Amino acid sequence: MTSHQSNLNGFLSRRSLSFRVFLVLSCFSLMLSAPCISAKQIDTPETQVTNTEEKWGIRVVALRSTMAGMMIDFRYKVIDAKKAAPLLDIKKQAYLLVEGTGAKLGVPHSIKIGALRQTTHPNKIKEGFDYFVLFGNPGGKLAKPGDKVAVVIGDFKTEHLVIQ
Repeated sequence: MTSHQSNLNGFLSRRSLSFRVFLVLSCFSLMLSAPCISAKQIDTPETQVTNTEEKWGIRVVALRSTMAGMMIDFRYKVIDAKKAAPLLDIKKQAYLLVEGTGAKLGVPHSIKIGALRQTTHPNKIKEGFDYFVLFGNPGGKLAKPGDKVAVVIGDFKTEHLVIQ
């Protein structure tokens, strides 16, 4: 290997590491971002709020566009850990369905950091804590603030949520 190739490989690996660090820091900054929006502020029908809390043990906290529209951030508070366990199961597929167009947005997954959603063992779920799922929105064009969407995680489905 020539000196030039060695320098180039060192530069690329530092650049790759910098990008990975940036991505991880971006994810953490999302978790610590602005105050959350209550479920009533995102126009969730009252009967749906009650059903979500009673059946699934969660309360929708926020649904907002983030990262310049490239991600949709879904946040929920666990009210009953036992009922909420299926939502935090890594085996359950999560996606966001745009009601107007039928577009389906999945959860981005990286080899280094995994899926951009919180998952945990059922015994480690904490009541009163907020959890998140980030949905990829390529080009920021499939889902926009004001769009009505459904969030699906395994058998869980909540509809008519409005992106802020």
